Amino acid sequence: SQIQQLGGLEGFIAKRTMLEKMKDEMLGLPEEEKRALAALHDTAKERQKQKFLEGFFIDVASIPGVGPARKAALRSFGIETAADVTRRGVKQVKGFGDHLTQAVIDWKASCERRFVFRPNEAVTPADRQAVMAK
Repeated sequence: SQIQQLGGLEGFIAKRTMLEKMKDEMLGLPEEEKRALAALHDTAKERQKQKFLEGFFIDVASIPGVGPARKAALRSFGIETAADVTRRGVKQVKGFGDHLTQAVIDWKASCERRFVFRPNEAVTPADRQAVMAK
């Protein structure tokens, strides 16, 4: 009888400890959500700019010295939009030395200059829901 009571007491203590831990996790959720939403706002401009640059395709771009064959070479290295362009990435493509690499970088810069940050669209409802779902 004493062993059953002890086991019962141990079981109660174990369940209580588990419930206290769950309570602490639940109370911490709003703070965690605030941090995640703040991170969304902090990265909003870069994410918006990335999406904007993904709309500029190298195939239809006018880049001095870069014709259809060189554009195909860029595509084969995964460089399809202005968002994909990095100096290091372009330099890895055969036939792209300093001059042509700079031409592609300049094209990306011209695309970036057209970007206008829209703070009212910084965090979409889908972004918020993704945070809340975690």
